[in-house]
Amino acid sequence: AGFAKVNAGRERDEALTERLIADYAKTVDGMRAVFKTGRSKDVEWRRQQLQNLRRAFHEMHEEIAVAVLADLGGNKMRALGDMGACADAEYVLEHLDEWTKPKTLAGTEGAVLDFGNTSVIRPTPKGLVLIVAPWNFPLIMCFQPLVAALA
Repeated sequence: AGFAKVNAGRERDEALTERLIADYAKTVDGMRAVFKTGRSKDVEWRRQQLQNLRRAFHEMHEEIAVAVLADLGGNKMRALGDMGACADAEYVLEHLDEWTKPKTLAGTEGAVLDFGNTSVIRPTPKGLVLIVAPWNFPLIMCFQPLVAALA
C-alpha cells in the first residue's frame, strides 16, 4: 500500500509539472508575441508601465506592508524597506529620456572604412526577461529587476 501511495503522489506531481510547463509556455509565447509587435520599444509605453508600477506601490503600500509583515515578520520598517523599488521607479522615470536617446559616436577612431560615416547607438529592448526572486525579500528583489527591465 505504501508504494502505491508514493507512486500516486509521483503521478500527481508529474501531472502538475506538465500542466505548469504548458501554462508557462503559453505565457512566454504570449509575451513574445507582444514583444514582436514592437510595443515595448516605444519609450512612452515603457514610461507608462513604470508609472503604473509606481502608482500601484503608492496606492497599495499599506496592503503591501501588511503582506510583507505577515509573510516575513519584523516591524513596519522592514516592509517599507521592501518598497525601495518605488524609489527605483522614480529614479528611472527621471532618467529614462536620457538613457534611451540615441548616442552618436564621436569620430571614426581610425577606422578607414568608416571615414565620413556616423555611428549611432540606439538603446532598445532586446527581448523577454525572467526574474527569479528569493523568498526572503520578495518585493525588493523582484521589483528592482522589473524596473530595470521596463526601462
